[in-house]
Amino acid sequence: MCLLWQKGKAHGILGEGVLICMSYNLGEWYASIIIDAELADYGPQKGDIVIRPYGMQLWKRIVACFSDMIETSGYQQTYFPLLIPKQFIDEETKQISGLEPRLYEAAKHGNTDQSDVSVIRPTSETVVNYMFAKWIKSYRDLPIKIYQASNILRWEEVTHPFLKGREIQWVEGHTVHAGEEEATREIIHMSNLIYNFFVNFLALPVYRGEEPGLRKFIGSKKTFSFELLLKNGKSLQLGAIYDIGQLFSKMFSVQFQNSQNNLEHAWGTNWGIGFRLVGALALAHGDERGLRIPPLIAPIQIAIIPIFDRSTNQAEIIEYIGSIEKVIKDFKFRSVVSSIDFGTVKKNIVYWEKRGIPLIIMVGEKELKSRCVTILRRDMNVENNSSLISFDSIDDEIKRILDEVQKNLLSDAMAHIQCSRYYPNNEAEFSIGLDEHWCAVDWCGLDDCENNIKNKYGKVLKIELDESSTQCNCIFCGRLASKRMLIAKTY
Repeated sequence: MCLLWQKGKAHGILGEGVLICMSYNLGEWYASIIIDAELADYGPQKGDIVIRPYGMQLWKRIVACFSDMIETSGYQQTYFPLLIPKQFIDEETKQISGLEPRLYEAAKHGNTDQSDVSVIRPTSETVVNYMFAKWIKSYRDLPIKIYQASNILRWEEVTHPFLKGREIQWVEGHTVHAGEEEATREIIHMSNLIYNFFVNFLALPVYRGEEPGLRKFIGSKKTFSFELLLKNGKSLQLGAIYDIGQLFSKMFSVQFQNSQNNLEHAWGTNWGIGFRLVGALALAHGDERGLRIPPLIAPIQIAIIPIFDRSTNQAEIIEYIGSIEKVIKDFKFRSVVSSIDFGTVKKNIVYWEKRGIPLIIMVGEKELKSRCVTILRRDMNVENNSSLISFDSIDDEIKRILDEVQKNLLSDAMAHIQCSRYYPNNEAEFSIGLDEHWCAVDWCGLDDCENNIKNKYGKVLKIELDESSTQCNCIFCGRLASKRMLIAKTY
């Protein structure tokens, strides 16, 4: 299904060119579904977000799958202190021109000695490199590849659950290498790994590429980001990799003795992904019925709903469900039997659909007598999402259907991107298309032109595409175009 969002409404083309209209506003829908699906709720202070059990289960599943991937490639998990010395941040700010840390200070209660003030980590580069300087003496100690799953705290004026908050759950990685070439290889490796994780596990067809000079993270030599096109035409950054060169190794004297017994500064990289991915799953895959969670990442893949009526032999149905559940668990599918009394079967189904459970299995008198189960698929419309499968083929059929659901969610997301990418021929067309599309444009790549774009169009993403420029001139300033850029409004 191809969705185009205009003026707060979604319009889609389904099947034989049939136009459908979904009347929900994306922002309002997101704020509502985060609460209704019990992913998160608002805390007592402005900007406080409380992650509820289901939201935490989903985040933990993301972290577990991602950790398995990076540990296979040589990363080791660690943990660094929440509080770091304020002088670390002072030194970082002094060394990096334009850096304006948004952080919280933490002083001892009643202490007036400001030299003893700590800050709550906004990131961990400073304390990590402080420790690298202690651990690294020789080229034989390199490379080091570590990561931690932790929280950070930053001051944000405007917050949205999962998408932008003051306290962030995330996974951050830090590497240190003997040379620039080795560090570059690690960046390429992690770019491929993170991209494959987004696409194959989360079914999120992201764009990835290098950000231009004024958009790159302050202090990094290069910044590579992963961007998701949302249904309202905006871009959401899902992660980034930074080539930090020798910046922090010189700041904290991270040095090693090379094979010629000469002292060198090490080369560093870092990267991060956060629980913004939970919000991205909702925004990318959700529909008017609620969430749709890809099976590979879903904490609950199957919800089993018992159907009882007055003529039902409840004991036999419960026993039959036990047999079904045993088969499901034997084959390592993640399932739950719905035990909440909703009053009606329809309300029971709505509860699990809203949470995006990939499959719902319904078991009543009919299924008991025929030794089958009724399956509802979350990736399909209600008109065609139901099917019967035999008890004897539950394991094979569930695996097949879950694989199809995973592929279909990716396919739906990719179809949206294909119909939302726009190629303006001039700035007039660009200014119109930017409200609802990602615009692929020919651009000169010069700083003054980039500043003009920022001043004129506000907060926009610019990411370089692996495409050569097809026109002679930049559509903004008329100078020779050097690259093809993807530009979109961003959060």
